[in-house]
Amino acid sequence: MNIKHFIMQAMKQSQLSGHLFVQSDELCNAVAKLLEREEENVPSVGTTNVVRIADSAIQRQLLGLVLDGSLHEDDGRIYLPKNFIAERETAKLVRAMIGTVAAKGNVDGAIVQAEKACGITLADKQREAVKMAVTNNISIITGGPGTGKTTVIKAIQAVYRKIFGGTVTFAAPTGRAARRLAESVGTDAATLHSTLGLRENSEDASRMIKAELLVVDETSMADMNLAYLLFKNLHPKTKLLLVGDCHQLPSVGAGNVLRDLLNCGAIPSAKLNIVHRQAKTSRINLNAHAILKNRAAGLMYGADFEFVSAKNPAEAAEIVKDIYCEYARISQSQVDGGPSHAIDEVQILSPLRAKGICGANALNKEIQGIINPTSPDKPEVIAGYKQFRINDRVMQTKNGGEISNGDIGRIVQIVNGENGGYKVQIDFGDGRIAMYGVNEMQSIDLAYAITIHKSQGSEYAVVIIPILNEASIMLQRNLVYTAITRAREKVIIVGQRDAFFKAIHRADVAKRNTRLAELIAD
Repeated sequence: MNIKHFIMQAMKQSQLSGHLFVQSDELCNAVAKLLEREEENVPSVGTTNVVRIADSAIQRQLLGLVLDGSLHEDDGRIYLPKNFIAERETAKLVRAMIGTVAAKGNVDGAIVQAEKACGITLADKQREAVKMAVTNNISIITGGPGTGKTTVIKAIQAVYRKIFGGTVTFAAPTGRAARRLAESVGTDAATLHSTLGLRENSEDASRMIKAELLVVDETSMADMNLAYLLFKNLHPKTKLLLVGDCHQLPSVGAGNVLRDLLNCGAIPSAKLNIVHRQAKTSRINLNAHAILKNRAAGLMYGADFEFVSAKNPAEAAEIVKDIYCEYARISQSQVDGGPSHAIDEVQILSPLRAKGICGANALNKEIQGIINPTSPDKPEVIAGYKQFRINDRVMQTKNGGEISNGDIGRIVQIVNGENGGYKVQIDFGDGRIAMYGVNEMQSIDLAYAITIHKSQGSEYAVVIIPILNEASIMLQRNLVYTAITRAREKVIIVGQRDAFFKAIHRADVAKRNTRLAELIAD
């Protein structure tokens, strides 16, 4: 039995859970459990206790992996080498950036001029955030929904131009977040991958960032390795402002970068906590902040924030489908241009993808049959277990060219060819139209329903969120918070109230094994 194989398997599973390292004793326990499960699947040929023998050998095999460079050990912490390097080197690069810059003029006066030019009035905390961002090499602005992060970014852009006469460059971890940022600030924004010249499946950047001030939005979505590439490839004279909401879900990849950078205590930061966006009575924003404070009993319900009870997953699935179709059709009747506009404004956000009838996969199949049913005159294609038709709402699940992982579009053309071949044309908006063949369609999913994780960086008029006890393994405070803050106008939660409340009260699950904050502070 190859113990080294199971050690590496346990390390990779830990990384998928967001951890940068595993304590050696915890790793050995995890490996022993994997070996035990493997033994249970092997026919018995005697009475030898393989698990006991494996336990005595794990430490020796672990040492061998450390000695040959497959793993890195640091005071009992076991890393995959790339994670160790990324965390340690990022800490060094961050420490080197900390410091103030000399302004070429009156910053306070420039802020007043920016307010007049932008037609805004900054609150005291917003004004402090602007001053901090333009007078430091590295700084962080964080805040929840409606606290005015975009307003502050616009003011920073105007003030920086006035004080330094320089330009501000904007970026975000995903294509959706970059486009949303561009719409908000009224200027171009790119993905961090394109800014760094990162190609698909590449782990090294090909481009130095030479911006005078780089503003990175939705920083909570950046994992440790992307953050390392960012800091590694910043020009020495480039100033950096990181913006995000530290209460959202952490990155899909390993690390907890934004939280660690805030928690290190060494980087100038401003926390915006006064709601400015929408009416101050918006239940979406007020409830989002109540959830952060663990006040489930204090949530307010009404026209913009509803809870619809369901006894079980089957009933919840029916309610979700009915509500989705109702709002999609209302939206469709209010605009020209067909079903793409209707479904653009209504989104189901599920905690689960593949599990259960309220998971994204099952809901997609059901809603497709209602919204866009099969028809003799409607071309359709099959890719694996998935079926697609013209007008289907779809999502790209891998980075590729102008289309990023998580981008949502609509199938506008299907051309069937010989021997089962076909070409599918998908319109992702903003003039981005891509053609997909049989193999490429493997990276496309239906997107009437998506997971909450995939929704990060996006915003919709109406979100519908199934929350049930069957998803208990996923339910936690930052998941619910992320889901409801995707909505501009209305949140509809469907499911079991006890599951909803349990998720709000559960805040310890997001803890990840990282040392970035500690290393920066040292």
